[in-house]
Amino acid sequence: MKYETFGPIEIPRQRNGLIAKKPKGFWNSVEELCEGLSAACGCYLFAAKSSGGPTPYPWYAGQTNKSAFKAECFEHQKLTHYHNVLADYKRVTPVMFLMARRTDGGIFSKPSKRGYPDIDKLEEMLIGMAFIRNRKLCNIQGTAHLRDLVLPGIINSPTGNPGGPANMLKETLGL
Repeated sequence: MKYETFGPIEIPRQRNGLIAKKPKGFWNSVEELCEGLSAACGCYLFAAKSSGGPTPYPWYAGQTNKSAFKAECFEHQKLTHYHNVLADYKRVTPVMFLMARRTDGGIFSKPSKRGYPDIDKLEEMLIGMAFIRNRKLCNIQGTAHLRDLVLPGIINSPTGNPGGPANMLKETLGL
């Protein structure tokens, strides 16, 4: 279960500021990065980069298990999430990270009707990490427990110093 990360790949916007269902040139850019990547499966992360900031901010994490990146990343439901972000944050550049699954032989895994359990787990982890970074994450599925869970110093921490053990745990986890 090896993955390779590609991105951030800038997502072109239409004149009206929105993202097209088939963003012009996006998949060509993906294929220029690595041939066959658009037909692979794995996980993806939609993020927005502010004009002055070097680090994109995560807004939606998803997976392509039974279909390819090209078929999944810009479906109607996902575009709705992306457009809501772009409406609220007009001066950002939308970008996409693709985490492609590779076989033991090093080739991209193709979508499968049965799916890959490791892609499900990776998506779950990405949602959790993205949620810690951005409490306004657009994902609904997989975040209900994260919104209510409180672990001082780590998740949904109340204000104030959480104390020595919590701080040590935070440092131990590299957060």
